[in-house]
Amino acid sequence: MGTFAYHVVYRHRAPGPIVNLIAEWVESRTPLRAVLWNVPQARWSYEPGIAARTIYGDVEMEKTEPVDRATAERVARDVLGQELPTEEELHRICAEGASQATT
Repeated sequence: MGTFAYHVVYRHRAPGPIVNLIAEWVESRTPLRAVLWNVPQARWSYEPGIAARTIYGDVEMEKTEPVDRATAERVARDVLGQELPTEEELHRICAEGASQATT
């Protein structure tokens, strides 16, 4: 099983107001798997397309910053008002999301 990397997402560019958090599954030779806080649905959601554009897109890239798990947990709690899922839960969200995407 791969490990997760965490990225805070700023409104405009780093540093600035934080608006979201992305957990990205890092494992070589596998498709991107990522979970972020889905504001409209008020839940953690499998969103690899949004994550890829945000983390790696030329325009959006300046809006993200990598952080460690402890910082990600604080951002989730203090900024988003949510608990960051455990890595086991993040893997489950990714697996469910990937299976729904292929059906």
